[in-house]
Amino acid sequence: MSLINPDKALGIVLKHTRPLKSLRKPLGEAVGHCLAEDIRADRDMPPADRSAMDGFAVRSSDLEKCPRTLELWGEVPAGKPTRFRVRPGTCVRVLTGGNIPPDADAVVMVEHTLEADGIVTVKKPVSAGANIRLRGEETAKGSLLLSKGTLLGSAQIGLCAATGKARPRVYSHPSVAVLCTGEELRDVSERVRLHQLRDSNGPTICAALKTLQYTQVSHQRIPDNLGVLVARLERAAAKHDVIILTGGVSVGKYDYVAKAVAKLGATIRFHGVAMKPGKPQLHDTLS
Repeated sequence: MSLINPDKALGIVLKHTRPLKSLRKPLGEAVGHCLAEDIRADRDMPPADRSAMDGFAVRSSDLEKCPRTLELWGEVPAGKPTRFRVRPGTCVRVLTGGNIPPDADAVVMVEHTLEADGIVTVKKPVSAGANIRLRGEETAKGSLLLSKGTLLGSAQIGLCAATGKARPRVYSHPSVAVLCTGEELRDVSERVRLHQLRDSNGPTICAALKTLQYTQVSHQRIPDNLGVLVARLERAAAKHDVIILTGGVSVGKYDYVAKAVAKLGATIRFHGVAMKPGKPQLHDTLS
C-alpha cells in the first residue's frame, strides 16, 4: 500500500469508528466525555429582567430633569423575589443580579446618587433600559446550547449546570490496551544492556490517554513472536474496545503486527502514513 497523508488516515479511522454505549453521568464525573444528547435551555437566560449594576430601579420618565429626589421604597438583593412596585416618584434599591421590580424601566448606578433618610437624590437622567439585562437576552428557552457529540470541558459543564442537567447523557470512554512489541524492550525500572531499550512509548501513550480522562488503560510488552502476538491480540480484543500497537509494522523479518492482525480476521484499512517526526516549531512550543 502507498503512504497516505495524516488527514486521510484520520478520516478513515473515524469512518470506521462507532460510538460506544451511552449512560447518564453525575455532572462532576462527566468532564472529558462526549455528549450523547443535545443540551437546550430549560428557561430564558436570564429568566427575568435583572439589574446589571448596584443601584436603584427607577422610572426613567421621573428623571427627565435632574437632580431629582425619589422616595426609597425597599430593596431587592440577588436571589430574592421582588416585593415592591416602582410608582411615580419612588425607587427601589437593586443589587447586581437582582430582579427588576414591576413598572421600573431603568437602573441608576449607585455612583450617580446620594441617599439619606429614605430619600435618594439622582444626579443625572437615565434612558429606558439602562443597566438592565433583559429576560432572554443571553438565550431563549429551548435554544440549542450544546450539540450531541460535544466534548465536555469546564465551560460546557457550566452550561449543563445552568440548564439543570445534573446527570447528562454521555458516551462511555473506551477501554484501551496498549501493546508495545519488540524483543529489545524492557521495563523502565529494569537494567538495560547495550542491545536493549527502555519502553518509553507505552508510558507516553498511557499518559496521553489518561490526560483525556481515559481510566481503563492496560499496558504490556510483547516479544517478537508471531504466536505470542496473535494470542495477546486475541485476548486484548475480547476485553478492550481499542487496541494500540507500537513497533513491528515495517517489512523486517520480525515485524509481525500486520500478519497477526490478518490472522485474527481484521481488515487493514491503510498501512503507512506520510509523516515523520521533526523539530517543533516555536508556536508549538508556546501553545
